[in-house]
Parts: sequence; structure tokens; C-alpha cells
Amino acid sequence: MDSTTALIVALLTASAAAVFIFIFLILRIKGEKKTPVDFEISEIGKMDMQSFRVGRSVSVDQVEKAREELRILELEREILSDAIRKLYEAHAEGKISEAERDKLLAHYRERMLTIKEAIDKNQSIVALHELEAMQEDLIKLFNERFDELNRKIEELRTKVQVAPIKEIKPIEITPPTPTPEKKAPAKTAPKKKRKKRERKEGEGRKSEAERRIEEIKAEIEKVLARLGQMEVEA
Repeated sequence: MDSTTALIVALLTASAAAVFIFIFLILRIKGEKKTPVDFEISEIGKMDMQSFRVGRSVSVDQVEKAREELRILELEREILSDAIRKLYEAHAEGKISEAERDKLLAHYRERMLTIKEAIDKNQSIVALHELEAMQEDLIKLFNERFDELNRKIEELRTKVQVAPIKEIKPIEITPPTPTPEKKAPAKTAPKKKRKKRERKEGEGRKSEAERRIEEIKAEIEKVLARLGQMEVEA
């Protein structure tokens, strides 16, 4: 096989590998956007592995025949190349005229074109056989790796138990007791008025603490709601 055929084989093999890697990445990206159960039901169910199975275009006998013809054609091309070279040498040495050389060259060149076409055809048959074999091996390897990955996922799903998400209740934060300010003792204050004023101050402090707790609860609920929205979007 010449360098051109080897290059074609390498390019087609790389292209086939890139296609299967792209398919695998697409399935992986789709799976990350869904829950594991959704992936198992929708994506695995939709995948038709029959589409990855291919057949052979040429038989083994055809390939062996093409290889045998290639061996003979290559030998004949070398002989014709030597003959053409000797014709130019004979003309340079004056053994034959230019007209005689051109007449003989026309016959050899026509035969060389026929040999070249036959070589290209047989090389294509051999290359097709080798590429189809590589394709089968690549698909087989892909299926084996995919099945292995699938079995591992199912095994982990049976082992891992996901607990339901519970709402986290906000912790009630008790504000620190404010330090009472020192006040100058009232000179003349009846006992009843002093008790009433102390009761009102206590109710005012309690209302302020309750309002602060409610504000903290509201902030925590906003954060929890935002986290829940982020999980849904993810």
C-alpha cells in the first residue's frame, strides 16, 4: 500500500473515531441535563445500537485476488519503467532515432496508464476491506465500553440511595439582650407610674426582637428559594 492509501486509511479512521466520540459526548451532555432516571428511560431507550452495525462490501476472496493482481501489476510497472528509461538511453547513445523512440514510448505509456488504473482499483478494494474491518473493530470497542459503562451506572444506582430533599428550617436567632442604660433616679415618681413605664419598655423591646427574628427568617427563606431555583435550572 502506498503513502496515499495509508493516509486515506488514517484519515478515515480518525474521522470515524471522532464521530463516535462526538456521539458519546452529546449523550453525556444530554444526560447531565436530566435526572439519572430520566436518562435511563429516555436516552438509553432511544439509542438504537443497530445503526452502528455495518456489513462488508467486498468478500475475502475479492481482497485476496486484488492483492495478487497488485503484486503482478507492481512488477509489470517496474519492468515498463526500466524499458522507458532504456529507450531514452538508447536515443541518447544514438542507437535509435527520436521517431523510433516516440513510437515505442507511445505503446509503453499507454500500457502504463492501464496499469495505473488497475493498481488504483485494486488498492481501493484492499483499502475498503481494511477500513471496514477497522470500522467493525471500532464499533465493537465502542459497544463494549458503552455496555460496561451502562452496567457500572446500573450497579451504582442500586447501591446509592438518594434521600429526599428536606426543607431546612431557619434557626431562630435570639438577639442579644441590650444593656440597660443607666438613668438618674427619679426624684419624685409614684410606684404605679414606674411599673407601667417598665412594662411598656419591656413590650417595646420584645416587639423589636420579634421583628428582627421575622426579618432573619424572611432572608433565609429567600436564600433557600434561590438555591432551589438554581438546582432546577442546573
